[in-house]
Amino acid sequence: MYIKFSYLQDCLTLFPKMTIALYDKEYNMNRIVRKFKHVAMNDSLSQNDLMLLIDAEEWDYKKFWPDLSSMGNLRKPIEGCFKLGWEGRETVVRRLYDRFQHIEVVSIVLRFVDPENYGIISPPVEKFLGLQPQDNHIKYYLTYLNVLNDVSRHYGKPSNLADVDMAIWCLSHLLKNWGNREFRRNWSNEDQSKIYGMLNLYAMDPFLKKQRLHRVLCEVYEHVKEGRNEPNRLLLAECLNDNQIDPELAMVATSYTFESFVWKLIEEAGLKKDLLERRLRYMIKKLAEKLDKNTIDDFDKCKTWRDSATHPWLPKLNADDRNKFVEKAKHLVGMKKNIIRKISS
Repeated sequence: MYIKFSYLQDCLTLFPKMTIALYDKEYNMNRIVRKFKHVAMNDSLSQNDLMLLIDAEEWDYKKFWPDLSSMGNLRKPIEGCFKLGWEGRETVVRRLYDRFQHIEVVSIVLRFVDPENYGIISPPVEKFLGLQPQDNHIKYYLTYLNVLNDVSRHYGKPSNLADVDMAIWCLSHLLKNWGNREFRRNWSNEDQSKIYGMLNLYAMDPFLKKQRLHRVLCEVYEHVKEGRNEPNRLLLAECLNDNQIDPELAMVATSYTFESFVWKLIEEAGLKKDLLERRLRYMIKKLAEKLDKNTIDDFDKCKTWRDSATHPWLPKLNADDRNKFVEKAKHLVGMKKNIIRKISS
């Protein structure tokens, strides 16, 4: 049964109280938007507009963000790019970045000019979404906006990206701080009950977890060659092989990688036609005709661990055997060229 979760909208309603809990001040972002409305209407951003943003009493710009005066005076207004909407986001982001050379400042300006299509880049949200900084700041911010847009489309509410940004910011701080008794004292009994419900819904909701995990894995595999080869799959297995994550899945990944490795050895050595059956024990038996006893013993050990890892009716591997399985598989994969040379001769 599909459940439509709405806790993100509830997180947004807690934003003002969260800023009080963290900074002893209620932030009113919508009031700043109203003050900034003329920028979008006139399609023009001046130095006075920037100062209005910096000095707004509704939040603490100077507490978190760079001094815009250090970037030089905006003698000539920036014009003709604030009515481009979602489709024109790359143009306006590039235009502002060329002027300010600071992507966080660009995100702040655009968030208040067009809250429907922009949000502020902030470390809590970046970390929560599993985003890693990039050298290309424009590309990174566009990715950030696309992620917020995906979240908005999935949940329906909040719809404005600025609101999605604030909701996730609030949720990230709840997840980080809710275990702290002193922090919980900032909230009324009614709010505490509401927050417990929101956190329970988040725990049941796979969407944000899936998005975060997907981005982390993409980030890792983007920087390795042929991400689906044996060393990288074993790297993934090592990461999963933790009681706080999923050691059983780690063993499944290691088992498949080991079997796939053995099959590739058989294929590359042209031994397929000589197999009695295409089963792991017959493959290892065929390799034993060409390899030394110590190496075959390593293959046999991996097969034994593989059997326990993949057959739920057999005793589960303990932590020591799981570690040995991964390490032994890595050792054999590292010997691939030598093994191929021996079994092909």
